[in-house]
Amino acid sequence: MTPPSNSNGKTYNVSLASFVITVSPEIKLLDLNVGDTVTFHITVRDSTHGFELLDPNGGVVIAPEIFKPGDVVDRTWTVQKKGTYTYFCVNSSCGAGHSSMTGEFSIQITTVPPDSGPRY
Repeated sequence: MTPPSNSNGKTYNVSLASFVITVSPEIKLLDLNVGDTVTFHITVRDSTHGFELLDPNGGVVIAPEIFKPGDVVDRTWTVQKKGTYTYFCVNSSCGAGHSSMTGEFSIQITTVPPDSGPRY
């Protein structure tokens, strides 16, 4: 499934509930490219959770933030580099399943050079 587009780029629903972070639609290898604008529409379902997104070098893309149940927020960012991005809950007191609230996705540059014709 292709992520929904908005005037600013691509939007993904991020749900924090029952010790799981779900990104929908799932971000697949070729879905995003360097330079894309991405919005994470974050919804907190059941208890106080946090969220942070790090780039492949460990740099902060979405700053750590704590949310209350029922919070719905949008965080928009621009893909700066290819590689594996990681996200996780930053509220260590959210409950016994806190350590399972992690995930990752990869971004690759998919631009193919134009065909320059036959090579002799």
